Amino acid sequence: MNKPKAGSSQRSLLGWWYRFSAPEEALWSYGTAMIPRGKLASILLLIMLVSVGAFIPAAITSDSLHIVPPLIGMFLATCLAIVLNKLGHVTWAGIVLVAAFDCAMAEALLSYPNFVLPQNAVPIYDMFVLSDIIAISLLPIKSIFFISSFHSIFMMADIILQPHTPDLQALVDSTTYSFMVRPLCIQIIVALIMYLWVRNTMKELERANKAEVIAHLEHTIALERNDLQEGIQQLLYTLVETANGNLNIQAPLAQQHALWKVGVGLNTLIARLKRAEESKQELYILKREIYRLLASMQESKDEGRPLWLPPGGTDLDLIISELLFSIVSSSPQTPAHGSGIHPVQGSGQHKKVALTPYVDQPTHPVQQHEGNNHQHFYS
Repeated sequence: MNKPKAGSSQRSLLGWWYRFSAPEEALWSYGTAMIPRGKLASILLLIMLVSVGAFIPAAITSDSLHIVPPLIGMFLATCLAIVLNKLGHVTWAGIVLVAAFDCAMAEALLSYPNFVLPQNAVPIYDMFVLSDIIAISLLPIKSIFFISSFHSIFMMADIILQPHTPDLQALVDSTTYSFMVRPLCIQIIVALIMYLWVRNTMKELERANKAEVIAHLEHTIALERNDLQEGIQQLLYTLVETANGNLNIQAPLAQQHALWKVGVGLNTLIARLKRAEESKQELYILKREIYRLLASMQESKDEGRPLWLPPGGTDLDLIISELLFSIVSSSPQTPAHGSGIHPVQGSGQHKKVALTPYVDQPTHPVQQHEGNNHQHFYS
């Protein structure tokens, strides 16, 4: 039970440090294979603060406290780098760290009493490799060669130009500066290995990212292809149904579909075809009524009987009714049994006339015609 709490406490402490020093976009990278540069810089800044604290005893016990100013400068530079990293300027934070570390190391070497370099200062050259690690982690990878070259040139210039203590001078006389091979080799080998390592890692990450992007694109294309095939099938089914005479169907495509505009155009076309078909039917019915009226008039004329025509349920019924009424009004009103014209008594200037078939048919209700002073019906 205690171990999970400890792990949870460590994660919470590290999470607090991330929230304090890392940029906002780096906080949402949990579970990813690659640590973002902002979070990596936050880790290096924490290590740098811990290192500064670890060097405090050595700075207090150093000769003439010459390590204290570089240590204070390193602490201030680290605080500035934390602010830059929090604002998202990771590269500038790396530049500040590398420059501050190199300046601190150079000041520690150049600030010995009387500007004299002792023999125990030689191992300090090895610590320049830490600056290389910071540079390869936060700066462009090619910058490692410039920084490593600067370190090498500075170390050779310092060991040659700065005055030596007797013990260091004896070492130089006995080895002819061969002891400098170790720090120089560390600089060159570490810079080359880190460059190759980071470059290969970045290439592998780029290849993995490309493969992931390609897989995502293939998946997206497959989904779009399926959507297009389904949309084409729906449009084809709509066209087949329309060709078979079903004008009440529509293409059921959503607005976000790639073929939505095609579906809208097809639905508009179907709606116009439906209106055209309705107009065609109305025209056909009107023509049929006209032919029926002409046939009835011809039959009435040939047989010498009154004109009678049942209603057809179209707009021509009123015209036919007026026509029949005009015929009846202009002809002698002498109806007989079995005739199709019967007068109806009423008031007004015109007589009310009922038109019935010449055969015995039930009489239909009388219609009130607006615009005239007479009543009649057409059956």
